Amino acid sequence: MVIGEGDYGVVKITGGQFKGKIVYYDDDAFVEKEYDDVEEDGYYAIVYFGNFFVSPTHCYIPHYFLEHVTINDLMSRKDELYRLCALFELRQSVQGDLTEYLSELHLVETYLLEKLVEQRYERKQTGSKIFISHSSFDKPFAKKLCMDLEANGFVPWLDEWEISVGESIPEKISSGLHDADFIIVILSENSVNSKWVEREWQIKYWSEIESGNVNVLPLLYQDCVIPDLLKTRKYADFRTDFNQGLHDLINALRYLSNKK
Repeated sequence: MVIGEGDYGVVKITGGQFKGKIVYYDDDAFVEKEYDDVEEDGYYAIVYFGNFFVSPTHCYIPHYFLEHVTINDLMSRKDELYRLCALFELRQSVQGDLTEYLSELHLVETYLLEKLVEQRYERKQTGSKIFISHSSFDKPFAKKLCMDLEANGFVPWLDEWEISVGESIPEKISSGLHDADFIIVILSENSVNSKWVEREWQIKYWSEIESGNVNVLPLLYQDCVIPDLLKTRKYADFRTDFNQGLHDLINALRYLSNKK
């Protein structure tokens, strides 16, 4: 989602020569192309390629090239930065500056750690409750999804976070399903072959039929044979673009939450 002036913090650049970088949006300034390397006079975002206090460089970026960063963005960029830094270590040809890569990597890892701590220890139980039905094989994806949902004001329910050692798994899952406003079904080859996942979403499906409210939202994570009861529903497509899929899913959740 594109951001506007004054929405400061860690963001992603989506266009131009720095496309794909995770940067710190610190301020805004009116810039004249006569004096700076910009295409035209106007207001630009001042961004640093790393934490404001340690980054050696900054540049001016049009606001329409900035968008809010997702957990998926952070993890993907972290892996890419490790690869680029390794190429420098191996003295292989690679574009860019090692100092900038290390500075950006520090920003990404620090911010990712902050989000992880917030999610685990500072959870805000205020928005709609979302039960995440998924195969255990798709757990890494489910975790990223939960963190982004929580960052957007929802309260995701994930078995790994909600069930403690010694507690009854069926009882906790039953309670989570009962309390949930919505259930998101992560569709993949793994999940459609799981009887446990099928039982989870079908419980909400039939209560949905009785109430007339939409409670079950399919999310297509990988190509698979979609269950017959869900074939007529539009799904959030995460197969090729995580951010677009997340955008569509959040819009649907907000719309449906407002209708309740």
